[in-house]
Amino acid sequence: MNSVNRRVTIVVALLIGGQAGCRTDVISSLDPDGLLVEAVTPTRMFGTVGGSASPVPSIRVTTESHKPVPNIPVHFIGGNNASYATNAYVVTDLNGIASPGEWRFGTRPVDAYLSVIVNGRAELSFIATLRPDVPAELFSSSKEQVAFPGETVAGPSVLVRDRFANPVKGISVEFEVVGGSGRLERSSSTSDRDGVAYAGPWVLGPELGDNLATARVPGLDIVSFSARVVDPATLTWYRADSMTVGTHSFTPIENGVTDARLGMTPFDPCLCKKQVGYFIDQQTYIWNGGQVSLNSGSYVLDGSTLSLSNWTTAGTVDRGRLSIERPDPEWGFPVTWIYKEISSTPP
Repeated sequence: MNSVNRRVTIVVALLIGGQAGCRTDVISSLDPDGLLVEAVTPTRMFGTVGGSASPVPSIRVTTESHKPVPNIPVHFIGGNNASYATNAYVVTDLNGIASPGEWRFGTRPVDAYLSVIVNGRAELSFIATLRPDVPAELFSSSKEQVAFPGETVAGPSVLVRDRFANPVKGISVEFEVVGGSGRLERSSSTSDRDGVAYAGPWVLGPELGDNLATARVPGLDIVSFSARVVDPATLTWYRADSMTVGTHSFTPIENGVTDARLGMTPFDPCLCKKQVGYFIDQQTYIWNGGQVSLNSGSYVLDGSTLSLSNWTTAGTVDRGRLSIERPDPEWGFPVTWIYKEISSTPP
């Protein structure tokens, strides 16, 4: 072969299914020294996070006449932090074969790459699409709730995760009411692409006290959920009286709020000690010319501050007036709500 032909690179690729029982991929190239490099194991495969490739990637180096060439330096490089070769630097054996010993996968379900450098030149790559491991835990994504008898609250929701906390899709989760006489919309649900399985709305029973439910997957710890049913007559009710932003004060109606009330179980009036109790947040807004009634949330008092949804804000009560500062998601800045105690029980 003359020097011109020796500098011609020839790439031949045959991509034939990489699953068990299928023919092996053959990807080859002719380097400037006249060496033919080919993959002798599939170049595309599936794998499991935290596992290793099977079969182990291997390449063969031969002459143009397909004679094996030993002692050729080969470097296997794992890509995108998702994998690594246990023997990154090797040389071809008597049969011209080189392997990294083991191709270990990372812990995230992404595409892992293994580049092959032969005699200092990049020749080909192996690609493994990584999937999550088997389910290892159920993680509750529901908060403790409180409502009135027969009301509907958000039902149990869980996140199915593997041992690396990756969400696992397609897992059947069984839900069951084990306390109270309420009911769930669904007794089973399959985890979605985010690993979430949801039982749907939870209609609570008519009796006061705790309603209990569970979520289970065989082989994993059971997750429990509770929702407290309270008597509205036992709550102290407050109605929104004004809203303050900085030095400006507005009536609720000026901001489209026709009515807003909080119903609270007994608590320390200064809200400065650890609280254990519940409150109901009810609001009615003017929206698109009409009124929309909302139960903005039923929350648990358990701490030195009032916990409003995902917000934690300080609150004070002074002579029947309740003051709570809470971020407003539409306005983008905190609003101080002032509530006045009322004697009548809201419907």
